[in-house]
Amino acid sequence: MPLFRKFVERGSWKNRRMMPLFRKFVERGSWKNRRMMPLFRKFVERGSWKNRRMMPLFRKFVERGSWKNRRMMPLFRKFVERGSWKNRRMMPLFRKFVERGSWKNRRMMPLFRKFVERGSWKNRRMMPLFRKFVERGSWKNRRMMPLQEIRRKGFMEE
Repeated sequence: MPLFRKFVERGSWKNRRMMPLFRKFVERGSWKNRRMMPLFRKFVERGSWKNRRMMPLFRKFVERGSWKNRRMMPLFRKFVERGSWKNRRMMPLFRKFVERGSWKNRRMMPLFRKFVERGSWKNRRMMPLFRKFVERGSWKNRRMMPLQEIRRKGFMEE
């Protein structure tokens, strides 16, 4: 039916509730056939982290996503740029990166730099990358190390 195709092509996220076939597709849709739906692409392009819960396909992608294909998702990049240490638990991809991260690629992550700058001796145990740095510290970077570790390593004259 050409009129149906015309409506699908010109449809908008605002009037999606007027169309039962659209709701049926959204409920049964999958990430594989997302390209068949212009309204889905429109939502992905204009979407925000705030209204992510409105879309089951988005949640499905977030759950199955990986650090490798993060560039495919503008909402993920937006979260990484605006994210904070406080809401890090909301994002499984962030936790996955923290667990596998290394001192070498720390510059790729603004949240890591933010934590290092504001970090304290009290919450050092929360971050494996910080512990790794403390364990490998040297006289050259002693200013970044707490006094307890400097004394333990024997860098300080007694």
